[in-house]
Amino acid sequence: MLNRRLLGLICSYKRVGTVDRLKNNAEKVIKYPTRENLEFRTMRKGEEGSVAQLFVKGFVKNLSYITSKEEFPSLEKFYKKSFEYDEENRKNFLVAYHTVEKRIIAICRIRDSNRVEKNLPISVMFKMLSAKTVLGLLCTFGSFDLLNKQIVENEQIIEFLTVCGKHKGKDLGRTMMQCMESVGKERNASKLSMVVHAEEERALKMYESEGYKITHIIHSLKSVTFGNKVSFKMEKAI
Repeated sequence: MLNRRLLGLICSYKRVGTVDRLKNNAEKVIKYPTRENLEFRTMRKGEEGSVAQLFVKGFVKNLSYITSKEEFPSLEKFYKKSFEYDEENRKNFLVAYHTVEKRIIAICRIRDSNRVEKNLPISVMFKMLSAKTVLGLLCTFGSFDLLNKQIVENEQIIEFLTVCGKHKGKDLGRTMMQCMESVGKERNASKLSMVVHAEEERALKMYESEGYKITHIIHSLKSVTFGNKVSFKMEKAI
């Protein structure tokens, strides 16, 4: 699953409660479902580089459609700078931090439809990336205008979710989904939504099992959606 900015049981996790605080007009306490040796929270200042690296590694297939792998290091720097550009966006990034391995092993991003975000100027993109990559990213960004027309007030959008290689297949993705639902509820959202490419059958099944339903079918050119002609908008009332 991938969107405009640009988707784990490790032996006997215990569900306890961990908290994080978001400031959205007033301070709110968010209770995340946690598991042994893992801390679920928002991204902290200074972690943008780690998140950018995991993001690029998690979407190699998609990004390879618009750029070469040789440019991945530049893409990591670009996304790091992009994540740093709007400090308020930190609250939209959720991470799973492994307390034993001392690193972030899963990330996801949930966008608040009630807030206008700041984006890096196009001039900065051209300074950091090749013209081909910039044009590819811009075309992809533009394709999601189809989704933006369907977004309603108080809707929270799950933009991406990815898990570090060796931790995949352990239901960590499901726990991250639960974390995003906790954020959505604290923001008084009526529903969560996401765009999933039709070819991502495994992801589709997981989201359906979590209560998400397909509400819109989006047809687009393969050149602007990472090689996917058909995508689905999926929603869940919370």
